[in-house]
Amino acid sequence: MQQLLCPSCHHSIDAKNINVAANIAKCTDRNTIFKISELIVDIKFPENPEPPAGSKIMFNKENDNRYSFLLSN
Repeated sequence: MQQLLCPSCHHSIDAKNINVAANIAKCTDRNTIFKISELIVDIKFPENPEPPAGSKIMFNKENDNRYSFLLSN
């Protein structure tokens, strides 16, 4: 599991201080707020991911280097 780190002090951000829907996270050590999307640029998706048994997963790379995925049973 990947941890989200503050870009200023590099301390781990507690999950209760992360709001994915609003795209923000708060570092309580520095009392700063930043966009999550600006920090998650190095995520590597496997070329051929293995979905859970009985399900399918599809990754799509968008034109602006964002990824979308669909998981179905």
